[in-house]
Amino acid sequence: MGLENQKRFVKEATEKISLNFKDLGEKVCIFDDSLKIRLFFEIITKGDEASKTFIKENQDLFLLELAEKTKVSCFKWYDFIMRFEWIVREKVPILEIINSEESLRPEVLEVLRKAVEENPEKLSLELVESFISELKQNKDTKESTQETLKKFLTLIFNDQKKHNSIKFKRFTELCKNLSVKMKGKSLTKGFEKCCGFKGSQLSGG
Repeated sequence: MGLENQKRFVKEATEKISLNFKDLGEKVCIFDDSLKIRLFFEIITKGDEASKTFIKENQDLFLLELAEKTKVSCFKWYDFIMRFEWIVREKVPILEIINSEESLRPEVLEVLRKAVEENPEKLSLELVESFISELKQNKDTKESTQETLKKFLTLIFNDQKKHNSIKFKRFTELCKNLSVKMKGKSLTKGFEKCCGFKGSQLSGG
């Protein structure tokens, strides 16, 4: 599908949602990036109402995140939605807490920042607040930054079961919503044929 056709489909889809989304769609189209425009189109047509409301309330951050993603092809629409929701709800406030912290050594704070960046969607605001509180209570200890990092990564690993459960629940919600949207939709009679992976069963003649 050509870039201009993608832009047209985005324009039509966003106009059906709201005026705010029409403006957002126009800003996405300015990227002139086929993959980013297609990803945005899938997000707004396949995502649930909660995700669209969330994006509408955080448009600037959404555009920034989309602009910074150079390997958009690695993301499915639901991956991007869940990653974006984590960034706004968890990562942004986590970094605000770290950046405003004055009682811990700068090298310790830098270790925490790096761990946040390198472990997307794997930690919560609650976990970081608890860990920083523990560090402040034990600030007289001569623990090295590597020991601090190891302890923090261990906490992240131990928290994964809980975090994965939350992520899977959100993924299920998105899939159920898409299933409801697709219910009753089918190809015209005569065209609902199995064509194989990438059309491998289609005749070349």
